[in-house]
Amino acid sequence: MKVALIGAGGTRMPLLVHGLLVRQAAIGLDEIALVDTDAKRLDVMTALLGHLRAQASPGADVRIAPATLDEALQGASFVFSAMRVGGALGRVKDERIPLGLGVLGQETTGPGGMAMALRTIPVAVDIARRLKRRSPGAWLINFTNPSGLVTEAVSDAGFSRVVGLCDAPSSLAHGIARFRGVDDGAISLSYAGLNHLGWAVDVKERGRSILTELIALGESLVASVRPLNPFSAGLIRTIGCLPNEYLAYYYLRQATLAGILAAKETRGEELLRRESALYPALAERLGAGDGVGALEVYGRFVSERRSGYMEREIGKRRPVGPESVFTEEGYEGLALRVMTGLAGAGAEELVLNVRSPSPLGDGVIETTCTVDRGVTAHPWPGLPPHAMALVQAVKTYERLTVKAVREGERKAAVEALLAHPLVGDHGVATALVDAFLVAHSSYLPAFH
Repeated sequence: MKVALIGAGGTRMPLLVHGLLVRQAAIGLDEIALVDTDAKRLDVMTALLGHLRAQASPGADVRIAPATLDEALQGASFVFSAMRVGGALGRVKDERIPLGLGVLGQETTGPGGMAMALRTIPVAVDIARRLKRRSPGAWLINFTNPSGLVTEAVSDAGFSRVVGLCDAPSSLAHGIARFRGVDDGAISLSYAGLNHLGWAVDVKERGRSILTELIALGESLVASVRPLNPFSAGLIRTIGCLPNEYLAYYYLRQATLAGILAAKETRGEELLRRESALYPALAERLGAGDGVGALEVYGRFVSERRSGYMEREIGKRRPVGPESVFTEEGYEGLALRVMTGLAGAGAEELVLNVRSPSPLGDGVIETTCTVDRGVTAHPWPGLPPHAMALVQAVKTYERLTVKAVREGERKAAVEALLAHPLVGDHGVATALVDAFLVAHSSYLPAFH
């Protein structure tokens, strides 16, 4: 089995490679091809992954090497895409431009997500078309943000073997399992919505519905299950289901925006600062032949990254120690479960972004699926009226964003932000689109 990693110079790729290596015998892994547009970062990560291979799977005969995009796609069984078009500085612009106009600046939700999609979709579609020519039986597993929107654009372009990933729903299930004192496999979610805009409308523990019981626990539930920390027990009772943590941007928009504006730096600025120090530190250790020390540096970076996740939104840090970096699998564990299910190594029930009929029409939704040599979405479970209203508005925004990229149409981009519940103002929408087109001009085609 050959696996290609797009964006392999990124800081999260060692986590995915570690998971692949510890499973290499079970999945028959032979080769990992690494692709990135930043040659210096890719060199550092390639060297780090060599030491990781020796630690994670001693004696494993797995080739890990850089490749051109076409070389990596040729003969691949799975392609994992986790690229950031425009880099960390692009993310900072996506955050700061909206904040300057008084609206949410976040890399996936609202106008920042649209800016990232505008420059990412053309690259993602090109990769999918190349993959279809070189390895038509391969699966593209997308965790390039905004995951659902990028997955929809790739699917619209005629590539059917694509799934989008987000670990927020699985983190919710994991948190509930810990709260209940049961294994993760005992908890299943009936889930529906869009990426970063979804709800668990039922929760089952070993087949028995416990949603009503959970909601009745009130503050002890929201205090103990970290993805629910932003919310109050009163909100949970009002909506009658469990929200994805990113719904804080909608349900608590004033408080979360105030928290982001009050912070000294945005999340993107924080990560840019940390990454700017990480790569030289890794290069120094690796250049001295100190692979163990390099992995320790990397572990501290990841623990800090995880500790600060959504810190601005919920007002507190999550304590994560470096020792748990490679043992507590997050999104990489979800990606590997998708891969093993698609490879026929055992059926999995997972929440994924897939194209499936729903009340929103034919498009990509985030919902509970069975993965077993293919992906089958479960029947749409239904959402409360207020949730459906949000989903319909954001799906309209997504479709208009895809249209704006496909047709190079500035008007569609402005319409997209008019439809989005977090913008909805013509003057602000126009100013945002114009600012994004200038800020990211080197990554964007001409818009008319």
